[in-house]
Amino acid sequence: ITTTGNTYQLTGLHAGTYVIKVTVSGCESNSISVVLNSPVTPNAPTVSNNSPVCAGNDVQLTASSVVGGTYAWSGPNAFTSTLQNPLLSNVTLLQAGIYTCKVTVAGCESASAQTTVVINAGKVISITTVVNPLACGQSNGSITIGGLTAGTYTVLGGITPSTINVSGTSYTFSGLAAGAYSISVQGSTGCISNVVDTSLVDPN
Repeated sequence: ITTTGNTYQLTGLHAGTYVIKVTVSGCESNSISVVLNSPVTPNAPTVSNNSPVCAGNDVQLTASSVVGGTYAWSGPNAFTSTLQNPLLSNVTLLQAGIYTCKVTVAGCESASAQTTVVINAGKVISITTVVNPLACGQSNGSITIGGLTAGTYTVLGGITPSTINVSGTSYTFSGLAAGAYSISVQGSTGCISNVVDTSLVDPN
């Protein structure tokens, strides 16, 4: 080798143990031993999230801590993030699905880790039929709502019954007196529907 100063850099070396000495004008230097280590591929992070949630709520993505690591998340709806624990705010159904995370340490990238985000939506209900009481002061009116699927629902808004079992796509509340009614339902996922308003009136 030819040097222009008092140092020289050996390049293109693989991991391993090297013993180095130099000879100048027939005189041999002492030897030095140098160990070069390959960077270690990090383990895939442990990832999770707090779903299932209802649409409109937040989803917290979490990844385990890796010393010296940088994070790369990707997911549905063109989602990307370099945060360790990104927050998805006010989520929609488009953001449901598989989220992938990798971590890079010293230029070495881990395998992918995945977590599945589940987002549920409340039912979209509507009033399909309103029947007013037959006479003043009577409680024989009814309201029918549609937009349901088979299952058990908690009824909100004060109308009775407070729990209904639905076998089709609609349900009729009967035995109602004249008055204003606001109705919404909460299904087995815990998600609450929209609110529908109507009134029953006594005959003139």
